Amino acid sequence: MKKESLGRNEILKKRKEIEFLIHSGNRINKGGMRLIWTPIEEERDFPVKTLFTVPRKKFKRAVDRNLLKRRMREVFRKNKAELYELIYRNNKGLNLMFIYQSREIQEYGEIENKIILLLKDLLSKYEETP
Repeated sequence: MKKESLGRNEILKKRKEIEFLIHSGNRINKGGMRLIWTPIEEERDFPVKTLFTVPRKKFKRAVDRNLLKRRMREVFRKNKAELYELIYRNNKGLNLMFIYQSREIQEYGEIENKIILLLKDLLSKYEETP
């Protein structure tokens, strides 16, 4: 596995998994960013599947939504190594959904800080779950 990539197999696409994640996932909020996550027991190619979303209600133009999703994906790609190490040690999987909730377009550095905080919070909560 390449450590610094985010391939197609790592993106959450199945409608049933997304709906389950939204309805029964654990939530973490940090200043304009939300992370919804659920642990997965089944075996699959990549232990972590991720989805990035920006609401159309807050950003009408697709250009703005795509810019923010691109920034979120890049931050996750660069900072996922520690999360993957923990997942591999526990032989479990995760489904993640990052939701951008701020009303203004934030710079890359601000998004990076928030996602890093969310990932640290996720690591501590994930270690607590049986």
